[in-house]
Amino acid sequence: MSPLQCVQKIYDAFRRLDIEGVYALLDDDVVYQNMAQEPLHGKQALRKMWSGFDHIDKLDLKIHHMLAAGDVVLNERLDHLVLAGRDVYIPMAAAFVVKNGKVTSWREYYDMRTMELQMGKPHPGGKPA
Repeated sequence: MSPLQCVQKIYDAFRRLDIEGVYALLDDDVVYQNMAQEPLHGKQALRKMWSGFDHIDKLDLKIHHMLAAGDVVLNERLDHLVLAGRDVYIPMAAAFVVKNGKVTSWREYYDMRTMELQMGKPHPGGKPA
């Protein structure tokens, strides 16, 4: 599987709300970072942070652009989440490094305050970096 295919499979799993399918495509030692916060190291840390979101009723990712160069995949997208009945729209950009069919590094770029205002509460990832 190419790096581009791996990231596309992650987004397909998100759309199905198949979070375990997302984890299956991550290296055990993945480094994940919302760029407004400290990086998380490992799937378990990521699992803990994501568990802090309200119930996700829907997750749609509209990919505007996605490209790969070697092991790196970059994209620009609009995320639409329905969290406990609240619509949340977040313009995003992301950078992935994929090795041996697994994501080893994942960075998300977006305006944290825009997300928090729509969620009506702080992001579950903790204090800003």
